[in-house]
Amino acid sequence: AVLVDRAFLGADAVQIKGRTCIELGCGLGVPGMACARLGARNVALTEQQSLVDLLTRNVAANFSAGEDVRAVSFPWSRAG
Repeated sequence: AVLVDRAFLGADAVQIKGRTCIELGCGLGVPGMACARLGARNVALTEQQSLVDLLTRNVAANFSAGEDVRAVSFPWSRAG
């Protein structure tokens, strides 16, 4: 938690605002959604197909339809 706090809020914080964000294998998508709240744009939360419906509901519960956060299926762990 301390490292996350420093990354987002400390003097050495990574500037998120205005950046494009993709979270691979995001699970519930909390880090990606946090980036969206900190001003990231074009945020893609990726997960295996079987979890995309749950992830889509999580995004809908936390963002309005006009906000640029989306859940997508992306099998990044497979070669080829």
